Amino acid sequence: MLRKSTLNTARLAVEVMEDNNIHVAGDQTGLHSLIFARAMYPRQLTAKLRSYGLRNADVNFCQADEELCEGNVGLPRIKMPVIDPDLGYLDEVTELLEAGMLDIYNVPKLGQAQPYYLRSGGGRRENKVGVLYKAINVKMLKATQNQLWLGKAISMALTGGGLNEPLVVSKDDYVIDGHHRWAALLLLATYTKEQLAHILRFAQKSDLESVQNMFFRFQSDVKPGKRVLANCAQFQLGYQRLLAVMNAYTDAKGIHRKP
Repeated sequence: MLRKSTLNTARLAVEVMEDNNIHVAGDQTGLHSLIFARAMYPRQLTAKLRSYGLRNADVNFCQADEELCEGNVGLPRIKMPVIDPDLGYLDEVTELLEAGMLDIYNVPKLGQAQPYYLRSGGGRRENKVGVLYKAINVKMLKATQNQLWLGKAISMALTGGGLNEPLVVSKDDYVIDGHHRWAALLLLATYTKEQLAHILRFAQKSDLESVQNMFFRFQSDVKPGKRVLANCAQFQLGYQRLLAVMNAYTDAKGIHRKP
């Protein structure tokens, strides 16, 4: 039986889906609505929960399965850039870096970049950065962000929502933006969809330790060699410099970071 807070969350998830003219049928309408709402309309779901004084409770992916997050740099979301491909930010920052319009050596500190940073590179050769659009084995990529929500990642894995959008990665294979897409693909490379659906149902009513134990139990069933490719925009900068530049771009554009 689901906890009261989870039932409230599931009920509001049903409302979010209906607000978008989608009716989820079946005997687990609340749970399935929660899966789809987290994958398709995460911002709407969070806003609706906040309007009722609730939070989008979820288990941290990196705590649930620490092995999958091995090598994580450990930065909170509030210190990460927002390069949303759907809003054109990825295309724009790619053009700016390829044209040498962003100064990659004199980068403002987090939260300090102004709009003039978008032309600070002056088109100089030393500021030009190449980008390769390529498919990379998701198990070769490492995370920089340590706040990743398990329910959102599993929901994206089960629905496929947004998984074809490119991840922003550094030349040394660190994910700079798109961590939940990375986590979803990594889950698909490690577990079956049936196992993920079971974990998600279990996570709605269990504590972190119980979820960790379930991951551990399923790991013994994993078949080695499963290969899942992630679409990536790989910028030819190391992760520390690329992270600083992408954060400066985020600040210069006035883009709000995700809490």
